[in-house]
Amino acid sequence: MKKILFLILLLLLVTFQISFSLPNLSLGALILFLSLSPTEDWSLGVAFLLGLFLDLTRGDWWGLSSLFLLLLVLFFFLYQRRFFSQSLWFLGLFTFFSSLFYDYLILGRLSLMASFVLVLLLLSVRFGLNYFFVGRKGLKIGLKSK
Repeated sequence: MKKILFLILLLLLVTFQISFSLPNLSLGALILFLSLSPTEDWSLGVAFLLGLFLDLTRGDWWGLSSLFLLLLVLFFFLYQRRFFSQSLWFLGLFTFFSSLFYDYLILGRLSLMASFVLVLLLLSVRFGLNYFFVGRKGLKIGLKSK
């Protein structure tokens, strides 16, 4: 059930992003999902479908965003073993550079401010999730079904 709700959230973020030309909220949600549950085996499928939906809504060539998001997930899995992937430093730097590369390679613009705003938004959401769920009740955040 949590996986379906997460997919619906991603689709809503994509439509909201396309409508208002905000920072790449769907990319931020994907990175937040990866940081919350880094061992999920269906994250490659989510990245692929999210990329196809992004290409469909923007009218770009099919598969460009999917390829980028798949490589992003693979890089996250690669560096997850080397660095602590749930730390705020890693999450901030990974989000900033992935948003910057996505804007430059896929959209053809270099938007430092949009990448910085996405990092601030993602870190505040991550900090809020840690404060409200881990800090108060001692619950563990994750998307795995028990």
